[in-house]
Amino acid sequence: MSEPLDAVIVGSTATSTPHTETDAASREKKQLNIAVGATAIVIVIFMVLATVWGTVSSIGGGYGADGQWEWWEVPLEQRHTMGLNVSGERSVLPETGPYNWTGPTEYFVEVDLPASEQDAGYPEPALMHVALWMPVVAPGTKEPGIATVHPYYDFGGNGLPGAGDDSNPNTVPDGGVGAWVLDQFVPYGFALAQISTFGTGKSTHCQDVKGLGEQIG
Repeated sequence: MSEPLDAVIVGSTATSTPHTETDAASREKKQLNIAVGATAIVIVIFMVLATVWGTVSSIGGGYGADGQWEWWEVPLEQRHTMGLNVSGERSVLPETGPYNWTGPTEYFVEVDLPASEQDAGYPEPALMHVALWMPVVAPGTKEPGIATVHPYYDFGGNGLPGAGDDSNPNTVPDGGVGAWVLDQFVPYGFALAQISTFGTGKSTHCQDVKGLGEQIG
């Protein structure tokens, strides 16, 4: 009678291990391929966008060899290439601002002066006359302002013979600064205020050029 045979049972894990390692390696390779492909797609998209932006900038009048700068971004050493208008009496911005404007509107602003600056001959409130030009912007927008303040609005000989006519009132942009600000800066969203000092133009109180009252006003 023959001897009984010894049998060895081999578990499934012993035969499946090579397959498991192969599957894991395959998944890692697939994930790597996906990541590389996605990166390549993103790079291509950015290259296309950069080309489009460069073209739009050039078409839109950008400055620089590739139209890469807005006019305010042009480096100082490159500004001689911008074709700036230097023929006028005052400097001119390279491009006209986008806003229209309205004005002037007139305001009387009361100034609270200390007792030492009160005018005994004029007991009424001290008022400064302001003419204001405003850009046409969205409601609620806060605009920065540029003000010219001096005693020479509506100033001069009062039309007397030999004395000459008065200068323009502050409701007319003055040729010194106001007209330039209105032409160059108000279209970019700035407000222009022309203000008569105390005792000049339509402003009340006692004239006090460079005095405390004027400085407070």
